[in-house]
Order: sequence, then structure tokens, then C-alpha cells
Amino acid sequence: MRFVGDTYRKDGSDPTTKPIPQDTAKLAADALDLKDTPHTPPRGAYVFYNYRKEGHVGLSVGDSWIIHVPGRNVKKEKYDQIGFGSYIGWAYPPVTPPINNIYPLSGNMYGSADKKDITGVFNSSTSKFTFGSKSVQFGLDTDIPVVGDWDSDGTDEIGVFRPSDDKGLSKFHLVTRNWIDLGDEAGAADVCVDFGPYPTNVPITGDWDGDGDDDIGGFNPEKNIFYLYKLDLDTLSAKSYKDVPFGTTGDIPFIGDWDRDGKDELGVFRSPYLENPHTNAFYCDRELTGDQHELGEIVTDGKPKPYTYGDLKDYPVIGDWDGDGDDDIGIYRPHNKKFCTDSTIPVDPSMGANIIAIILTYGSYKGDGDYNPVHDVNSDGVIDLSDVVGALKDTLADLLSLIPL
Repeated sequence: MRFVGDTYRKDGSDPTTKPIPQDTAKLAADALDLKDTPHTPPRGAYVFYNYRKEGHVGLSVGDSWIIHVPGRNVKKEKYDQIGFGSYIGWAYPPVTPPINNIYPLSGNMYGSADKKDITGVFNSSTSKFTFGSKSVQFGLDTDIPVVGDWDSDGTDEIGVFRPSDDKGLSKFHLVTRNWIDLGDEAGAADVCVDFGPYPTNVPITGDWDGDGDDDIGGFNPEKNIFYLYKLDLDTLSAKSYKDVPFGTTGDIPFIGDWDRDGKDELGVFRSPYLENPHTNAFYCDRELTGDQHELGEIVTDGKPKPYTYGDLKDYPVIGDWDGDGDDDIGIYRPHNKKFCTDSTIPVDPSMGANIIAIILTYGSYKGDGDYNPVHDVNSDGVIDLSDVVGALKDTLADLLSLIPL
């Protein structure tokens, strides 16, 4: 905890390895857009106090409690009752790389005919994207990388999300030139799109409506809401498309097309998985419905289990590893800088609904605890005989499509 109070640079960037006595908590707070609001500091915020020369900082753990180091030991106290300096406000920490300055990435960077995605990384210390043997510098060391097909040409391009500019606005800086055509440095962005003042959002990209080009959005980790926006390159703007609540505190968002319909859906990565604390869980939303996991093995309560994969301290990465049209899961392992992928997860739900699961939830209505939209095949708000018949038809159709003519 001690580094929070005395090692943040004046510009609010990454913490350094040694104290900077001339800096104060107030300077760091101002650089991080200090907020002095009437409500209690939200969970995850830095809480600032005037105290002597350097000031004092705590970390909010929610419900008005903070943890801080007033001496040699960590204490948990109410933020307004610590008796240690005067409270001056709170600020969110800067959005920094999740693993030793490395962001794991994936994309179809070379427009391969087999449409397989490849893995890569963005190193924030050098602002370089690397896929295979090629590296390209683009953006700032405080930017967050994004990858997507911005121009519908079937090839993914690079970009960055800038959490805050000198006016406090968040922006997407996108390169529409193909990866194969870039030199060692990409230079200036081809497209710059305003995204409002959302410095704590985790940037996301995906094709929300299936029109062939990727759009932009953000995941709010405090409210656990995906904010999806439609990208318009002609007007250099983005318009709100849909807000989808999904996940819980501490989840990491990811995006993928789980059912080969050309539209991207949502997911969250949770580590550790409560029922098996030695691994991680992938929760997948379908059709942007939000609120609950909708794919995977159906258990006795009629609801699907999350997909488990990888070891603790892994980080999620999503891509179409086998080129079959649906996205699969994977992880990046920081300690050896390796990627592990599984092209069989998630299981394509279009290959027939689980008839047994539909029978188990027979008679449930939308809003009921046992209602699962995956089992409501005709999406009429009730799981009944028509859904059983519909699932049988889908299953037979899928089986027939596998028979060579």
C-alpha cells in the first residue's frame, strides 16, 4: 500500500520504483481527476488526504471502508474517521496494463483465407504491437490497445483507446491501414473517434449488428455494464447501440461470436472460479441479453455451468483459432509468456438445443428463477412444447447438413 501514497508521478502515470518526496498526494489526486462528491468513495478508488508534506492515500474497499498504512501496518477504517490527515476526495486509479506491461491480443491480421485468428501482444513500455515476427509502434505508453476490422475488408487492424486527453475526453485512435502494409511505426491514426469522459472504462470492440465491420464500446468495471456503440467512419463518430449488464465485481470483459451468426456477443472472465478455486471461469452471454451465463453444460438446476480453463494468474484471450466461424477461448500465461487456446470451447449452441434441459425448465416464464432464454427456442417468453419441437427440428436440420450429398 505504501507506494500509493508517495510514488505516483505528478502526471498520474505508472508508479515508479523509488519514492519522490517532492510529490504530494494532492498533486497525484489532481492528475487523476480528483472527485470530492457527497457520496462515499466507490470500491477500487484511491482516497486522498492532506497530511504533512507528502499527503496520504488509502484504497476504498466499499461501504465507506478503506485500507491504508498510517504506520507500519495496514489498517481498515472508515474513510472519514481515520484521524490521519484531512480528507480531500477520491479518484480512480489510472487504467494500467494488466500483466507486466503486456496486453494479450488476437486477430486475423493477415486476412488469411482460413480466417484463423493469431495471438499477439501490445507492450505498453514501448507502445508496440507484435504479431509473429513483426512489431509496429503506435500510440502512447498510457494507451490501451484494441484490434478490429474497422473497414469491412476481412482483415483486422490495430488501434488504441486513450482513457483521457487534455480535455478529459476518452478517444479511440484507429488505424485503417492493414497490418501487412505498416512499417516499424504506424504514425498518426487514420481515424480518431470521441467516446466521452470514460477514463475508467475497459475498451471493447466487436460487430454488434453483423454488418461486417467492428464497432467500439466500453465495459464499466464498477457497474458491470457493457456500453456498446456503433462506429461510423464516414462521420468519425460513434452512437450508442445498447447497454448490457453482465458480470460482477472483479470480472474481466471479453468479446466473441459464440454461434457463427456474424454478430459478436459478450463474456466475462472470473478468477478464481468459486466452485473450483484452482482454475478460472468463462461466462458467456448470448444475443446481448445480459444478466446470466447462457452457454455450456446444463446441470441439474437446468442452468449452464461456466467454462473452466487455465491456471490462476492467467489472462483471457478470445479468437477463432480453427477458422470455423465461431470464436473460442484461450489464456495468456504471464510467467512464461505463453498462449494456450482451446478451439472446442464454447460449444456452438446452433448445433441443437439441449432437449433434456428444455424439459427440466418446461413451463417457466421470462422472469422466473428457472427461466433460461437459451431454452426458449422461439423467444416467446415461455418454455413450452413448441420449444421442444423447435429444438428437435434444429437438431435434425444440423444432422442432415452433415450428410454429404
